[in-house]
Amino acid sequence: MKIKEAQYKKVKKFVNERISDDIYGCDECKVVIDFNKKDVEYLEMTAHSNTDSYENFHFCSWGCALSYLPKIKTDYFVSLPFAHYDRTGKTSVKELIKILKRK
Repeated sequence: MKIKEAQYKKVKKFVNERISDDIYGCDECKVVIDFNKKDVEYLEMTAHSNTDSYENFHFCSWGCALSYLPKIKTDYFVSLPFAHYDRTGKTSVKELIKILKRK
């Protein structure tokens, strides 16, 4: 049994509405890396410091990862990307070996 009707008041609300998603890219060449796609291939590098902080970097190819490595400023160490043997293209181990042989 309803004893009293609900009361309503007109209120103006200002709401931030998302009109586009964040866009991420390679830290070296700025090419777009779409993390929302299931099979996107990228390389991730992490720079650690003595203060228990870290910074992640994402790269589209081994060439970009290796050229960005000297630019990283840290007082501790850097975790290099994993070498995936099942990948093809710019993130494959074959590409890494080809680049290392040239240098």
